[in-house]
Amino acid sequence: MMILPELRLAFVHIYKTGGTSLTLLLAPHTWPRFRQQETRLSGNGFQGTWHFKGQQHSKFSNGFPPGLKDDMHEYRFLAVVRDPYTWSHSVYKEFFSTDYEAVTGSNFLFGQVKPGRSLEEFHAFARAFKPGHPDMYGLDTQTSFLDGIPKDQLHLVRFENYDEEVRDLLPKLGVNVESLPHSLDRGDAKRVEAEKLRNNPEHVAFCNEFYAEDFENFGYEKR
Repeated sequence: MMILPELRLAFVHIYKTGGTSLTLLLAPHTWPRFRQQETRLSGNGFQGTWHFKGQQHSKFSNGFPPGLKDDMHEYRFLAVVRDPYTWSHSVYKEFFSTDYEAVTGSNFLFGQVKPGRSLEEFHAFARAFKPGHPDMYGLDTQTSFLDGIPKDQLHLVRFENYDEEVRDLLPKLGVNVESLPHSLDRGDAKRVEAEKLRNNPEHVAFCNEFYAEDFENFGYEKR
């Protein structure tokens, strides 16, 4: 989570929602006590250097600084949310489709029980493990990152309309937007693959079930 005390603003960085671009825009407004001692603007993992305690994808429930809890009513909270159908595909491609070898956690466990690492195997793995491990990386919902934030203090940007909504919203929150960096744009192939999955009955059924609260809270339509 990024903390911008002077603007009374906090950015909750939900993974796979284009948060890297916002990190670059918000970085100049952070204070030393709420970021890492040595910050970077590029390189692997640079985003975390600007986040409180280096926790890039922390949820509000465990990422908002305890020392600011008394002032929480003064803060606005910013997050980017994404259509659950494409978000689920992006989470799978980034965290589960490839064996990262030395990386443990969800990715390692998935490879042990579902060595084929297919999308269908991810669906089965997620359904089987979420009841006992709801916070396992990649098995949570976007809503879970924002639980506990009063709705009147929460400002959301939709990933699908990112540029327009960021340009409109951030100046209202005190952040000047001259240009929008897209440093991790992976091209069209992944987007085309994700869009095709809208016609995949198994993927649609999985998302409708698994991310039901995201559809309800963020207004995305179910197929």
